Amino acid sequence: MKTDINLHIHSNFSDGEYSVAQIVSTLQAQGITYFSITDHDEVLANSIALNLAIEKGLKYIPGIELTCNFQGELDFSDSYTMHIVGLGINSSLMKQLLDKNRIEQSKKLFELFNFLKSGEYRRMELINIINSDGLILRRTLIAKELVRQGYFHSTSEVFKLLLDSPAYAPYANNRFSIREGIEAIHRCGGKAIWAHPFIIRKGYKVVLTAEQVASLLSILVGYGLDGIETYYLGFDSHQVEVLHNFALNNNLLESIATDFHSEHNCLEDPWQSSLIYAHSDVKDIDSSIINVFKWNQA
Repeated sequence: MKTDINLHIHSNFSDGEYSVAQIVSTLQAQGITYFSITDHDEVLANSIALNLAIEKGLKYIPGIELTCNFQGELDFSDSYTMHIVGLGINSSLMKQLLDKNRIEQSKKLFELFNFLKSGEYRRMELINIINSDGLILRRTLIAKELVRQGYFHSTSEVFKLLLDSPAYAPYANNRFSIREGIEAIHRCGGKAIWAHPFIIRKGYKVVLTAEQVASLLSILVGYGLDGIETYYLGFDSHQVEVLHNFALNNNLLESIATDFHSEHNCLEDPWQSSLIYAHSDVKDIDSSIINVFKWNQA
């Protein structure tokens, strides 16, 4: 079944391959009308995408994907992260919250970089890690530099063998907690959607069981969660059915998303979600998420 909705897309303002202009042109060619660019912890794509959507007759809502640290939920330590998508946010207000958070986060990551470089990882180069504002935004950037310089084979190996060890806990990213991330999205006028609920991360991907998802969902609903990505590219029919039932039982929105980064990381159609597994009428699924937002408004 086809849909004209994709509410989880990444541009090259975070870790996507395409520019915003390329995304909008491709969406139009693929028959996607309603969309949101949800870059990781970044809102720069939103104003560009909104203007292009209006120009091309598409419908856009500003988005973001916040990386949030666990704080003991289900006994997951703060080295684990969950992604919460914010849809329909006020980008200016979100940028203010992000900027404050980034400065504190970057201070810790500079300490981490200097500690590593002063020890056995002397080939590391700061120029490969900092952004245009002179900040280090993610431990992943340090991990990639360690791989680039030949110290490790992969970023997963960096986290498993080095950065996730107790010695480096003081340098963990100063991100929002899950509760804080949901609250930040609400403060910015948006809806908080649990991204790809079967997947969390610890530098590398961790796949949850249905029982773990159910337990976490109960906690997140208590935090004010608005919805979940039920129809997510890559989830199989069983996962989609489980999430659909969870959404119904908790009166949650069901989002439609592919989490597009590039053509190369999608085995299926990168612009169409797993809506193929939907039991309900596609128009009912589409309208339930479309009618929540005010499209093409800043």
